[in-house]
Amino acid sequence: MNTAGIQSSLLVSNVVGMIPGVETTTSDAALTFFYSISTITTLILLGFALHNARYFSILFPTGTPIAITPFIILIEFVSYMARAVSLGMRLFANMFAGHSLVKILISFAWLFLTSAFPFFSIPVFALLLIIFFIEVGIAYLQSYVFGALAAMYFEDVIALGH
Repeated sequence: MNTAGIQSSLLVSNVVGMIPGVETTTSDAALTFFYSISTITTLILLGFALHNARYFSILFPTGTPIAITPFIILIEFVSYMARAVSLGMRLFANMFAGHSLVKILISFAWLFLTSAFPFFSIPVFALLLIIFFIEVGIAYLQSYVFGALAAMYFEDVIALGH
C-alpha cells in the first residue's frame, strides 16, 4: 500500500508548525485522532469490501478454544481499536511536545535578548538551533511512522485471506 500522500501531507503540516507564530495541525489532538479514525474506518470498509463477513476472522484467531471465544473476541476488538488511539496519540504527543519546547525556548531567548543580560541569549539560541534541527528530524520521522503503520495495517487487511 502506498502511503506517500499521507506521509507528505503530515510532513508538510509538521514542518510548517516549526515556523514561529504558526500552529501546526498535528499538535491538535482532535485532528490527529481524525486522521487515525479515518485510517481505521477505511481499513474496516476495505476489509468488508475485500473479504465480506470473513473479515471478522481478525477478531477470532485460529485454534482458540470455544470456551474463551467471547473473551478473545473482546480482547481482539479492543486491541484493534487501540490502533486508532495509538496512531493518533503518538503523532499528537510528539508534535505537541516538540513544538512546545521550541516555542518555550524562543520565549526564553527573546526575554534574555531584551533584558539587561542579552549575552545569556547566545547559549539559548544555540540550544534552540540544535533542538530546531532535531524537531525537523522528528517531524519527518513521525510522518514516516504514521504512514508506515498505516501501510502495515492496510497490508494486514489485504492479506487476510492469503
